[in-house]
Amino acid sequence: MRRKWIKLWVDDWLDGSIRKDLNASETGVWADLLAMAGHSRNPGVIQFSRGMPYDHRDLAGRLRRPLPVLESTLRKCKKEGRLHEDEDGIHIVNFFRYQPHLRAEMKTQLPLEEPPPPEELSSERLARQAELDIKLPKRELRKLSPERQEAARAYKDDPDKFIKGKYGHMVRR
Repeated sequence: MRRKWIKLWVDDWLDGSIRKDLNASETGVWADLLAMAGHSRNPGVIQFSRGMPYDHRDLAGRLRRPLPVLESTLRKCKKEGRLHEDEDGIHIVNFFRYQPHLRAEMKTQLPLEEPPPPEELSSERLARQAELDIKLPKRELRKLSPERQEAARAYKDDPDKFIKGKYGHMVRR
């Protein structure tokens, strides 16, 4: 899930070591990197997609910053221990310490569920489907499951094999 905002601690931003360590354009790049880390599907990691890091040239283009400014920011931030880079992307160190709401948000997200298994067709439902399927053109009939194809052929061969049930539904005889 992509987020729309990140927390920016005012005292740390205005009076912290970032102002002393980075020049004005590098501070802007750092803010962009924080925003991208918050926007990422993998919070705290700046990456194109899972397992695919940004190339520095592509990242500079995405941030609309000159490549030398981006690289000097990355170099200084690595030296100060603010971030590290590996095959997954650029990791912001202590990201969750400053963005605790994201950790809580990640815990509340439900894992992706497995799709439900295909439901078994009851004989009544199979009969109703056969009545509908028989009207399909042959090429569409081939796309059906084997059970439905068999029921449709049986219905076509002997429509009297199915009768209306007590409540108006079709039942196999």
